[in-house]
Amino acid sequence: MSQATSARICPVCGGPVGESKRSDAVCCSRQCVLTHGYRNRRRLASPELVTRACPVCAAPIGEFRRSDTVYCSARCGKEWLRREQAEQLPTRTCRACLAVISKTRRLDTIYCSSRCAGTYRTRKRRCRTLTPGQLAEIWRLVDEAPDPQEIWEPVPGWDGHYEVCPGTGRHPEGQVRRWDWDRFEFGEPVAVGLDSQGYPSANLGRHAVRVHVLILEAFTGPRPPGQEGRHLDDVRTSNRLVNLAWGTRAENHADAVRNGKIRRPSQENRT
Repeated sequence: MSQATSARICPVCGGPVGESKRSDAVCCSRQCVLTHGYRNRRRLASPELVTRACPVCAAPIGEFRRSDTVYCSARCGKEWLRREQAEQLPTRTCRACLAVISKTRRLDTIYCSSRCAGTYRTRKRRCRTLTPGQLAEIWRLVDEAPDPQEIWEPVPGWDGHYEVCPGTGRHPEGQVRRWDWDRFEFGEPVAVGLDSQGYPSANLGRHAVRVHVLILEAFTGPRPPGQEGRHLDDVRTSNRLVNLAWGTRAENHADAVRNGKIRRPSQENRT
């Protein structure tokens, strides 16, 4: 027997074809003969079945599978169905890093990766609800912290016993503080209230003085003769330095007309 006959390989199972087989035998057994014939008939009937590929894993689809089969296995079929459902979902963001979650991930996932999932759970365990006492302590520290916008100047005529600060974001009405002889330093700001006309005022000794007048005297100089303190926006509780200026009664009245506090008389009423 020739060497070519002894080296024959079955095209179905890949096993060797026995030497006892006929010289024109191609398959190693009857079962392989039937399978080989079935495949040849399918190739002749549908040549396109030979080149089919799975759309999920790109693996070739076996020739023995049904002609309407799209996937190489049931697992790839489920994966394709899950991807179609994910395409209909809106864009999801990761709770930990705010990155866009891939649509190929599970439908109920809220993280873009397992690392972000561990990070988020760790933060959640460390985050504890503050008690009312802790919140009150935090706000107390915030109130006691010095405001970087505060600028203090001594009040003229009081020999350094009082200092005044213009209005800031935290205290728009301005502040006044008194010298503490016991601690030999300026103490807490004195109480600032509203007088009968709605202007913020503070008690210096036995006298109630409007805060905007103290600010103008300390930061711009003494009051010029015949002038008074002006609020440029006509908001009496806004004692910011840029909102204050000395001016005459006519200029103060013009500010009120410009800001709509006083209606200008019409030409018909004048006649």
